[in-house]
Amino acid sequence: MIVVDASVAAKWLLPEAGEQEAQALLDGEERLAAPETIRIEVAGAVIKRYRTGTMDETDARSRCEFWQSLIDNRLHLLPVEGLFDKAMGLAFQLKHGLPDCLYLAAAGNIGAGLITADRTLFERGKAVHDRIQLLAGIDPH
Repeated sequence: MIVVDASVAAKWLLPEAGEQEAQALLDGEERLAAPETIRIEVAGAVIKRYRTGTMDETDARSRCEFWQSLIDNRLHLLPVEGLFDKAMGLAFQLKHGLPDCLYLAAAGNIGAGLITADRTLFERGKAVHDRIQLLAGIDPH
C-alpha cells in the first residue's frame, strides 16, 4: 500500500508538472490510501481554479465528480481520528503544517510508503519516515 498526498492526487485532475507520473501511479496495481481530509483538499484545489477563473464551472464540476469516483473506486480513505494525535506531534517536531503531517502519520500507522510532490514535506518528512518519496518528474531542488 502507498499513501499519496493531495499534491499528488491533484495531478490526477489538474494539468500540473508531474501529472504523467501521478497518472502512472494511479494506473498501477499498488493499493493507494490517504487520510480522509484529502477529499476536501483536492476538491478545494479544483474549485479554486473555478473561483480564480482558470476553469469554467462545467469543467470544475466534472473534475469534482471524477474525483469522487476515484475516491469510491481507487483510493482507500483513512479516518482522521486515528491519525490526529500522531500528526499533531509530528507537526510540532518538524515545524510543519498539520494537514501534511496527517499523511506522514497515515503512512507510519499502516507501515506504508508516502509519495508527495511537495518538496518541503519530502525534505522534512525524511527525518521521521524513511519510506517517503518525491513524485518522479518533480525537481527535488
